[in-house]
Amino acid sequence: MPTWSSFDLARFLERGVRTQRVLDRFDKRPDDREASLHYFILEEVRARGWLCFHGSMAHRSRRTTGEPDFQILIPGGRLLLIECKTALGKCSDEQLARAAHARKLGHTIHVIRSQREFLHLIKTHEDQSPERL
Repeated sequence: MPTWSSFDLARFLERGVRTQRVLDRFDKRPDDREASLHYFILEEVRARGWLCFHGSMAHRSRRTTGEPDFQILIPGGRLLLIECKTALGKCSDEQLARAAHARKLGHTIHVIRSQREFLHLIKTHEDQSPERL
């Protein structure tokens, strides 16, 4: 087991404070990196005990063209379809076509650009849950 000096401990604790400051700033603006938003969504879904289907960002060839990044099963037999984008990211033509087809079938593919947008979306769906009626 390693032994830390008081200096080492102070540096370690300071790093956590810096990390928290970065996270505080990160949550207030749209995500610069789509991957950061993916990790956040995966953690939120796991914490709530929901079921999530999420493809690899690194292997797009293994996914259906235009497929949303997340398919999340939430209580009440409902499904959230989510496409993550950076602040300036745009949906491809294939993604727009899939979203239009999904709308015809009565589904919405939500484009999410920040943690705050995702939290607002799931709060809206939790408030509409049939279990709360």
